[in-house]
Amino acid sequence: MAVSIPVRRILSFYKKRDTKEYHGQYLCKSRAFRASFIKCTFRHVNFKGSIMTSCSFKDSSFIGCDFWGTNFRRSSFRNARFRNCVFVGTLLNGCNFGGATFDNCTFVNTNLNAAKGISISNTVSLLYSYPSPIVSDQLARVLAELSALPYLLRYRLLHLSTQKYNMLNLALLLSAHSEGFLIEQLPRLSWGAKTCTFGAILDKLGRIRQV
Repeated sequence: MAVSIPVRRILSFYKKRDTKEYHGQYLCKSRAFRASFIKCTFRHVNFKGSIMTSCSFKDSSFIGCDFWGTNFRRSSFRNARFRNCVFVGTLLNGCNFGGATFDNCTFVNTNLNAAKGISISNTVSLLYSYPSPIVSDQLARVLAELSALPYLLRYRLLHLSTQKYNMLNLALLLSAHSEGFLIEQLPRLSWGAKTCTFGAILDKLGRIRQV
């Protein structure tokens, strides 16, 4: 039986958003222009392919969010906080990041020089090409089993297709955890609708580590 994948989109133009908390939402291809998201919290939100230009995200928090191909041109992120976020080919031209902080974030093929006020800490990774981690036969078998899960494949967290891995996310996972730990724990995670970002996987594995 086919599983219906929930896809929500923000459509906001010239107005203030009433919603202050966004948690575990797949907001791909959202559209916003001159909208206000001041003091909002975005936790495990996937902004893949969204276009949200000339918006204000002042004093907002982004925890474990994915920004693959997201267009934020001319938006303001003054005093915003980013933790465990992944930026891939993100357009930041004319954005203002004055006072913003980044903790354990990864930027891939993203021009930070096009934005203003970005301060990069030593917990931030800047990549200009996709990594090519070595996938053992045992890990490959685990990934093959997981590729049958509809949510996981739809969100493309570990696979870009049934035949192609998401090498970036795999490399990030292997840098944070041992391969043996991933082989043991990835099949045990709950892969529901709200596990829609790399940061969500990272948080779940981190909680297991703490037990």
